[in-house]
Amino acid sequence: SNLKNFMMTFIRSKRSLNTAKSCKIAYNSIKNQSYHNISNLIHNKNSSIVFIYSNMNFQHELYSSTNIL
Repeated sequence: SNLKNFMMTFIRSKRSLNTAKSCKIAYNSIKNQSYHNISNLIHNKNSSIVFIYSNMNFQHELYSSTNIL
């Protein structure tokens, strides 16, 4: 009985770890996206137009990622 309880707890904690990894991957992709948006803003002469487009793109990425989780 104790072994069974231990195994169930172990399986649950492993699932939680996988969920945490998924969250971290989603977070990293959002972070990378925002970094690229900032780079585009700095390097592009038509920065205001590019920034508006990039920002809309980033919002879309942000909400897509959170909906999956």
